[in-house]
Amino acid sequence: MSNDSIYTQLADGLNSAVSRRKFMQLSGVGAGTIAGGSLLTKLQGFAAPPVKDDEGILVMIYLGGGCDPLNTLAPFTNNTYRNVRPNLSLSPEGQGNRKCLPINDSYGFNSALPTVHKMYMEGKLAFLPGIGFANQDLSHFTSGAIYMQGWGGSIPAQTGWIGRYLDLLDPSGNDSTRGITINGTMPLTLQGAITQPLSLPRNINSAYNGGSGSFDRYVAASAGKFNSTSSTTTKLITDGLGNTTSLPSIYRSAYPANGYPSSGSRIETDMVISAGIINANLGARVLHLTTGGFDTHVNQLVDQTAALAALDTAIAKFFEALSPNFADRVTVMTYSEFGRRMQENGTGTDHGRAGFMMLMGNKVNGGKILTPMPDLNATNADGNLVQTTDFRQIYADISNDWFKTDTQAILGSKNFSGLGIFTAGPGSSTNTTSSTTTTSSTTTSSTTTTTSSTTTTTTTTTPPKPPTPPTPPTPTQPTLPPKPPTPPTPTQPTLPPKPPTPPQPTTTTTTKAPNIENEWQQLIELLKKLRRHRRHRRHARR
Repeated sequence: MSNDSIYTQLADGLNSAVSRRKFMQLSGVGAGTIAGGSLLTKLQGFAAPPVKDDEGILVMIYLGGGCDPLNTLAPFTNNTYRNVRPNLSLSPEGQGNRKCLPINDSYGFNSALPTVHKMYMEGKLAFLPGIGFANQDLSHFTSGAIYMQGWGGSIPAQTGWIGRYLDLLDPSGNDSTRGITINGTMPLTLQGAITQPLSLPRNINSAYNGGSGSFDRYVAASAGKFNSTSSTTTKLITDGLGNTTSLPSIYRSAYPANGYPSSGSRIETDMVISAGIINANLGARVLHLTTGGFDTHVNQLVDQTAALAALDTAIAKFFEALSPNFADRVTVMTYSEFGRRMQENGTGTDHGRAGFMMLMGNKVNGGKILTPMPDLNATNADGNLVQTTDFRQIYADISNDWFKTDTQAILGSKNFSGLGIFTAGPGSSTNTTSSTTTTSSTTTSSTTTTTSSTTTTTTTTTPPKPPTPPTPPTPTQPTLPPKPPTPPTPTQPTLPPKPPTPPQPTTTTTTKAPNIENEWQQLIELLKKLRRHRRHRRHARR
């Protein structure tokens, strides 16, 4: 049996909370590790260095399906909007799902967003309409991947924009847990050429030795079964299993002690866990979450309202749970793969181009619509709203002003101008960003007017390609699909060759080499037992 197949069974049998690649990474098992006979000298931990007082944290919420911008922030006085959406348009006087919460005389948030509305009015949330990119094909998969890659260079990139940022933070790859997602496949956003982020479960209480069931106890006890000899093989297995089963004790403090309300949505649960992870200061710099329900071809008034209500509650619960110590270091961002067509199709809307983003936090230049609204009377030939702002301009502000890092290395170009999203950098009320400087409420108003005017002229066209290809952030660009890639299969035999017997002096006693074949046989037997346990559990549940 090959090294890779052994660890495939280990990962499949034991490792529901972390990816197989992460397990192998923790164990130090890669191509040639055992075959080459090298000793494991250092195990990676599950927590990165703590976040410093002046370092920014980003929580990303992906609104899967293509969230409709016009019924998120409704232009309720616009005659074109009312005429093309006779069954869907919102207004302050509307009833039920057709009501909106005004922010001024022209626009109002969907009534399912009271928290978002309140934060906007308090100056802690900015709305960015007209977001998109050139030549969008309106495919969920393609458009989502482009947003997650965030690449503007002429040389194609296979990594995600946050993954490249995490690569810059840790070129050694030893602190991969700066990027975290909750209970899902790893998004392309977090995938770097070096970084391997962590996916945490929604319920840590039943993970490995934290659980009370017989299978959990059996797995926890099995971690020490292969420590009877000091061979390289048994040390790798023992250390790897021990680190994997220790995950609950490290992250348990990040989870609600009393569990979650049964009525809570998944995104609410994920946001509460995210706040706990930040409060525990386990080194997370970016957390990526996903919520769906926004592909509203039909029944939009009901379905979009329900999805937005879940999002709004999750945002409220997050900021309630977030420690005041991190309030000035956290920004929350929502994004979707595209918007919806302006004209309704009866009870819903079809895929459209220009979408939107929202950014919220104490340091966001909030209480403003920061990007130009699309012209509702100037749709393209397909009836789609035309984007006014390239989404990578928002990424440029985040990388430059919030992460304080090399924007060109992350985006592949320095042609994406900032928008003045932040009033100050993370952790400081006096440290203004390079994009916007404010000295008083009067100055802020004047600056905002100028920024808006400038943005209108600089963002209505797609930024030009750079004349020369940028240097990629890493020497190589491995293909990283949304799921973590499988490590290469070792080409060498499973068992290391036995060393030749040295000449035996007449005054010493020959040392017998450990029986490695027996150790592997013991491991295989344990794996069989574990697989039987899993089958019994599945059968019992039926």
